[in-house]
Amino acid sequence: MESRFDYLSKLPDEIIERIQVKIGHSASDIINLPQVSTRFVFFNRKDQYQLLLKNASDALRQLLSHAALSEWDKACAIWSDDPSLLTCRGTVYHPNRIYREGQDPLVISADKNPGRYKYVNHTAWQIAMMNEEYEIADEMGEFMKKDEMQSQFNEIFPDKELVKHNWDINEARILLKKVFDEVINDTSINTVNTNKTDIMHDSTRKALNELYAYVKPLPEHHAGLVFDARIYVDAVKLHDEYDDEHMKLRHCSMNPHHSLFWLIRVEEYLASLLGTAHLRQHAQGNNGSLKRKGCTLRDGSSYFLFRRKSDFIPGFHIFVNADGHGIGGMLSSHGTCAYQKNHFQLKQEQGLNLRNYIFSNKKHHRQRNVWK
Repeated sequence: MESRFDYLSKLPDEIIERIQVKIGHSASDIINLPQVSTRFVFFNRKDQYQLLLKNASDALRQLLSHAALSEWDKACAIWSDDPSLLTCRGTVYHPNRIYREGQDPLVISADKNPGRYKYVNHTAWQIAMMNEEYEIADEMGEFMKKDEMQSQFNEIFPDKELVKHNWDINEARILLKKVFDEVINDTSINTVNTNKTDIMHDSTRKALNELYAYVKPLPEHHAGLVFDARIYVDAVKLHDEYDDEHMKLRHCSMNPHHSLFWLIRVEEYLASLLGTAHLRQHAQGNNGSLKRKGCTLRDGSSYFLFRRKSDFIPGFHIFVNADGHGIGGMLSSHGTCAYQKNHFQLKQEQGLNLRNYIFSNKKHHRQRNVWK
């Protein structure tokens, strides 16, 4: 029996064009129809459709890029103009490199900065969910059908659990504690006066690289949360609790060289891997309301590596303190309180509430005040 695919592929262009006109000119139609094989090969031959396809593809590319960078004001302007884009999938990645005017891009190795995630065949809503941007995902949901949200959710969280995949928190904690034990006993670390964070004993470097290798992003991210924020919280606790204990026993805080090394090479390195819901808060600091303009520091500079200078890399040269300032060679301000610890718990609760709503029988969208 002739398949539906074969039947449609044999229809004349005039009939196919009528199908296209009937469906409409939304971005999702323009982007998805040409991908349905030879049934819609006319898209490749008609200039007007090529222009529509280019415009729709450009809009999708911009939407996904803004989503990956947590630039939600710009993203919202795009999906509000054409909500059908929220059903379109694409791949977005910002390479781990620094762009210099008049020079070739400078590739940054993973031991200096882990880089960000490559989202493969995802929607903007899925990128938001995987980064724990639940308020934003909820806002997008006002433009989406419930069955569409359910379908997209199941693709990235097939077991319905909002967790990071291929990850063992206990293994990560073992590697983290190993680094900590090496750091506090490493007499070669001298960061405060020299502003160098890459001088350490071989055993410290080995432990650090093992941690880096375990937490670094996979070449492609397909499903699950991008990162488990608990390991960042554990890094903060190790530093703070050790510091507090030293104050009690020795009337002095942690060795300033070890402290600054830990804040930059461990805490900030882990912070750079956080989902953007956490990273945006971390970068902007705890002063005032959280802005939707992206992961920017108090000086207006972007947190992301490809928009920074090569001598001011988070996790290698600087850490971000509680006020959203990049701190390097001077330990002028403590940075570990840049996260309010209840922020992580709040995000977990928001995620569970949104998941439960998506799979509930409620027909009306939740009220905006649920996030207050």
